[in-house]
Amino acid sequence: MPDHIASLFSPLTAYSQAALNRFEQLLHTVLSPKPAHLKALPVDIADLSSRLTTHRQELSRPYWADARLKNAYLWYFLPWNLVRLVPLLAGLPLRLNENAHILDLGSGPLTLPLALWLARPDLHATPLTFHCNDIQPNALSSGLALFNAQAAADGQAVPAWKIKLHKGGLNEALRLARGKQTKLVTALNVLNELKPDRRRGLRQTLDALTGEMRKTLGTDGQILLVEPGNRLGGRIIETARECAGNRGLLPSSPCPHNGPCPVLNSKSGAWCHFVQENQPAPHWLLALSAKAHLAKTHTALSFLLLDVKKEQRSGVPHLLPGRIISNPFSIAEEPGPACYACTRKGLALVLAADALRSGSLPVLEPTDRTDLKSGAFLARTVGTD
Repeated sequence: MPDHIASLFSPLTAYSQAALNRFEQLLHTVLSPKPAHLKALPVDIADLSSRLTTHRQELSRPYWADARLKNAYLWYFLPWNLVRLVPLLAGLPLRLNENAHILDLGSGPLTLPLALWLARPDLHATPLTFHCNDIQPNALSSGLALFNAQAAADGQAVPAWKIKLHKGGLNEALRLARGKQTKLVTALNVLNELKPDRRRGLRQTLDALTGEMRKTLGTDGQILLVEPGNRLGGRIIETARECAGNRGLLPSSPCPHNGPCPVLNSKSGAWCHFVQENQPAPHWLLALSAKAHLAKTHTALSFLLLDVKKEQRSGVPHLLPGRIISNPFSIAEEPGPACYACTRKGLALVLAADALRSGSLPVLEPTDRTDLKSGAFLARTVGTD
């Protein structure tokens, strides 16, 4: 399917939906929680959510060292990460052929291998090797137990996927992988936790990190970065994209072009992120979220798939595809809602955007007008994906 009409998220298959529905039972089987821990889960989930967002200073020690916070992560944050990742991974053009090696940085409870297993049952019998890195061995061991249990539930007591655990920091993992022709390097919800030293800021840190990732890849390797869909996550992804471009890495998704990122440093206040509304989250997870007073109506993420082998794209001259990166909003003196879109000609403000959804890829017709506030050119749709 051509890039300019490719879908961003894939609908859940019957297998993926059933596996997510059964994940609660998997947690019961693997973790064997005590009744008191289950009863306290909603309070513990709310506590951990606060520490990870508005009260990060209260994380005086890794939450994986605290049994109740560890349970909160595995019962709430891990399943929600699977819900947001499975539709994305199902549709990404990943080149994972037989005997491919994947380096998963900051793997935590093996979120990436678990999500990929649920998203791509067609790969279950393909021999793959995952090198899962994290500084918390408790997280890795919990994830491995869950992965093996999921594989066994799917009829693979001995999975075709080999999981190798590595305790250590990102730089050490990248050093060990250097020159090994890794097929895919992944970092999910990792970059927002980087703490740049005083000598260099976030940009320099991301530039160095993407450079080290590039050294691990083979001639057709890929890098997948996923961050929360908040403003910080979007800015990280936009900056990493620019740094990666200087390393010869081109975006395969979600960007509809290889040119400079039109969102980075724009006056619009927009950031690159995508919202999934009405996603089919399992009922047990929705109920648990409501008990923790953290009910969700949607999920959001920012992501970037980079490619060593990707060819330069100049675009079809008479078409201007634009990736929708915001929800519709009202603007003065224009009927109906508008939304921002990323295009090869820069940031567009799409008018009459009632039917457009986050992540869609309509074909746009530019006007001769510019939005004074954002600097984006005004455009209208002439077709969608």
